[in-house]
Amino acid sequence: MLAAGGIRLAIGARLSLDLLPELVRWQHLIPLVTLLAFTAAMTLVKRLDNSLAFPALVLFGTLAIHTALHATGYSLIAARSEGWLPNFVGGVDWPAPALLRGLGRVDFGAVWRASGGFIALIAVTAMTLLMSVVAVELQTPLEIDLDRELRLNGIANLLSGLGGGMTGTLSLSRTLSNYRTGARGGSSGIVAGLVCLLVLAFGTKALGLVPIPILAALLLQLGAEMLAEWLVRGWKTMQRSEYFEMAMIFAVTVAWDFVAGRSAGFCYRLRCVRY
Repeated sequence: MLAAGGIRLAIGARLSLDLLPELVRWQHLIPLVTLLAFTAAMTLVKRLDNSLAFPALVLFGTLAIHTALHATGYSLIAARSEGWLPNFVGGVDWPAPALLRGLGRVDFGAVWRASGGFIALIAVTAMTLLMSVVAVELQTPLEIDLDRELRLNGIANLLSGLGGGMTGTLSLSRTLSNYRTGARGGSSGIVAGLVCLLVLAFGTKALGLVPIPILAALLLQLGAEMLAEWLVRGWKTMQRSEYFEMAMIFAVTVAWDFVAGRSAGFCYRLRCVRY
């Protein structure tokens, strides 16, 4: 999902067999080459084990793309229309005041009818958190307190809901990205929180200056790294039953969606425990 999402973000088309004729005709040559170049650079930077190397790559990469766009005559508006920059010019307002004003118009009957979906959301969020924690422990030498993570995730979701935000959970990709780029202390979480507060205070317009190829390369690099770790090297390091379970979850996720893959893995695990 990460790798396919990175390619889709860079070239503006969903990864599928229908895309092959367009690639053969080199319709997406420049964005694709740029994406692969930044993906390779991020792979090399992660081997340096320096917490400043990755931010430096993002900074200089952003400056390089803006310089190239300016040299070729692209304005910011033209660059956004061509898919080189994200379109955040309108900004995003804090939704909490609007939500509070609209409480009197809430159809609580509809809320009650949708309660089953809320329960499923809570279950999927908890399952995803637990599986992500296990994956982090497998990928790193860290020992994580599951009870503490569940409590913190619950408190964070309550505060997010009060502020008009969405349900969230531990991000495996971003956690491993921080760890592998050397940002392993509590300061990385503090910096991430400060960036979110700045966006909340001043809007999202500044994020529109970050080039899409850099964002897409981050997704592609993380996805390719995880695929190599689990599908390729996992054959030698995992037990066969665990490997086939992981491959089954991967196949179901690709064929249907993320929730179906998680559900298939959960059902497979219950079946193994039963027998």
